[in-house]
Amino acid sequence: MQEEILYSIRDLTVSYHTRAGDVVAVDDVTMDVMSGEILGLVGESGCGKSTLGKALLRLHTGLAEITSGELVFEGTDLMKLAPREMTNIRGAKLGMIFQDPMTSLNPVQRIVDHIKETILAHEAVSELVAEQRAGEIIELLGIRRERLDDYPHQMSGGMRQRVMISLALALHAELVVADEPTTSLDVIVEAKFLDLLKDLQEKFNLTILMITHNIGVVAEVADRVAVMYAGKIMEIGTVDEVFLKPKHPYTQGLLSSVPNIKLDDKDLYHMEGMPPNLLDPPKGCRFHPRCPYVMDKCRSQVPQLTVIEGRQKAACFLYEEVKAREVVNG
Repeated sequence: MQEEILYSIRDLTVSYHTRAGDVVAVDDVTMDVMSGEILGLVGESGCGKSTLGKALLRLHTGLAEITSGELVFEGTDLMKLAPREMTNIRGAKLGMIFQDPMTSLNPVQRIVDHIKETILAHEAVSELVAEQRAGEIIELLGIRRERLDDYPHQMSGGMRQRVMISLALALHAELVVADEPTTSLDVIVEAKFLDLLKDLQEKFNLTILMITHNIGVVAEVADRVAVMYAGKIMEIGTVDEVFLKPKHPYTQGLLSSVPNIKLDDKDLYHMEGMPPNLLDPPKGCRFHPRCPYVMDKCRSQVPQLTVIEGRQKAACFLYEEVKAREVVNG
């Protein structure tokens, strides 16, 4: 069965206008999100993951600005929509689970009011109908209906995270951006949460962009994974392709840095150097100052995402050299 593109990101650039200068947090990113998949987005802190996720819903305000690019959702470029039109799409078709549910939920508002407000903002139904739907959604997520009258502080971290999911599901959103959804959860609750997310994906045919620095989470639930570094996508492919045969040197270093309790006789690997300052990023490939395979062209030219094998793409000149040798050798 042929896969269908739900959300197409083309040449997206997002900048933060600061007193020190413009910080380009997302730089010329192009990728597709396929209908019904869980796409993991991984990378070190500060690489632009959350900025990219918020851009998909055009949530940036203040210092942040989408300076160029196209955001095509179901055939419509969201960048061409008026703010009012965009408001109608958020919640109804695009949902978001924020990093910390305790700070995302209104502390003086009951849980039922959070969900009712979401429904009533988009649908012409009575408060009674909205409250009934709130109860159905919350029970679907494993929370007793009577807990709707609780306030956020009366719930555990895992329950608050489920409430955030209920807000994304209240209007049957087609794409949910989950920004570090397991950060505040212990390992047991995290495992239950990931099982729930998979169940919901299958039940509602949800499409999920899972933003995380936890590679183990991506390995467990994602279908594909995109690796981000210093505002750029370095590699993208299926989980098996990227995790079993990583192509980009940054991906290789990232995976090698994950502790493995089965290899207690080996030293923990760490990548040399630090991520670049995005106020003044290096020319050429962003990773070249830390790359063990750096070539002269890496210092001056920007590699583009190209197909390496199967569905796997990488932005690295190493594979241009390999392909050139393959052509010469016949």
